[in-house]
Amino acid sequence: MPGAVLLVRTPHTQFLGSVGLADVARRIPMRPDHAVRIGSITKTFVGVVAAQMQAEGLLDTEKFVTSYLPASITSRIQNSDRITVHQMLRHQSGIYNYDSSLLYALDRWLIFRHTEWPPLRMLEYSLDQPAVFPPGEEFSYSNPNYILTALIIDRITGHHHSEEIRRRILDPLQMTNSYYEGLEAPRGELAHGYQWLFGTYDTTDWTPVIGGEAGLVSTVSDLGVFIRAVAGTSGFLDPETRRVLKAGSDENVDSEPAARPVLRYDFGLAPTRASPGLPWFYGHRGIQPGYLCLAWHDPENDITVVFFGSSSQLRLFDNMKTAFEFYARIEAAVFEQATRETRGETIDYVRRYAPRVGSDLQGEWTGTVSSPLWPFSPLHLEVRIAEGTAGDFRAEMDNQAEAMNCQPLSVSYSRPGVELTLRSGAGRFRGEINRDRTKITGQWIRDGHATRATFARVQQPAAGEERLARKR
Repeated sequence: MPGAVLLVRTPHTQFLGSVGLADVARRIPMRPDHAVRIGSITKTFVGVVAAQMQAEGLLDTEKFVTSYLPASITSRIQNSDRITVHQMLRHQSGIYNYDSSLLYALDRWLIFRHTEWPPLRMLEYSLDQPAVFPPGEEFSYSNPNYILTALIIDRITGHHHSEEIRRRILDPLQMTNSYYEGLEAPRGELAHGYQWLFGTYDTTDWTPVIGGEAGLVSTVSDLGVFIRAVAGTSGFLDPETRRVLKAGSDENVDSEPAARPVLRYDFGLAPTRASPGLPWFYGHRGIQPGYLCLAWHDPENDITVVFFGSSSQLRLFDNMKTAFEFYARIEAAVFEQATRETRGETIDYVRRYAPRVGSDLQGEWTGTVSSPLWPFSPLHLEVRIAEGTAGDFRAEMDNQAEAMNCQPLSVSYSRPGVELTLRSGAGRFRGEINRDRTKITGQWIRDGHATRATFARVQQPAAGEERLARKR
């Protein structure tokens, strides 16, 4: 990664720094005020606009998309008469994601990367495709959801959604260095992005992704203001909009802590955290060829983290696992350091999870799944299961598909069949524990595809072994 910028703001710390180069060819250093393409973080802006319009009665997110979009589009989307706008905002529509298409990848990022790519051209790769699942039944991150939501905003307001983003968000928050690329004049200097494509390429002159699933350019300072205003407890969003963000939950919205802006991925906001025991952060990741952006806020401790990098670490025809692990490690390291310093705790950078006692189910498990979603490499899953005081179980999953979903896992554990079921938006695992409680064997089901998977209990090193490993 040629260059990076990091912003961390806590009640006790204000850090803003940059490293590396913004332009490798001209040897221009990266500055904290350099702008980058923020990619899918644009979804959070679109989601907030949609929530505001819902609160104002201009948009009903529980209506089907056929109520807002013409038949020329909806007739080519399976189940469009049963897909609500809210399901699209939650990535629960089942609409096929064009990013899963090899043809799209070849056309968009190889053959025609310098030609015009209006949103409807990208959408063509998702139209006339079978649904991934029935609406509302699962979670699958799909960029067309936010292109379609942006088109709905355009049709309701009579103008491009970028105008609503500026009027409702950019101008009120005085985000003077942010703009919608291709529709607004550039503000400030755009850092160059670099992408591996049979060699390293400068992607600055590649046609950017726009249309609601991406499109905005911003700086870390501007984005820090935005994510704190939206995910925090400030008065930027009115109470009714706050209620909309939490609507549709199985839980009582009024009983939820005010600090939680959403209860799951909703309206372009996702919850995530570094590890159990640490607070939840809310925000989004943004990835475009040559650019990586992470924007998160912890409303409980008033911690804001924004990271820009001048490479997405993705490679064409490569699986996303390695890149997503890289993103997660950045987030975990910064989240933990900021949180523990804010709490006045000592930071242990070489953490070891202590052996758990109690149920034969609780503990750490690791497994490998080969799936159509990751055709070039198996997905490695790590699950931590703990027993609650009432005998119930909870689980945390460290996998990158779950990072997209950011929903907690639910666990059921029944005897005498000793059946373990893990459910998440990233899929469902159903299996049985062997007699000596060291393996769980079963199937991982995702998008209707079942794949055999095995989880093995992680053996914790003894204290002496850990000290010996450190000496080595």
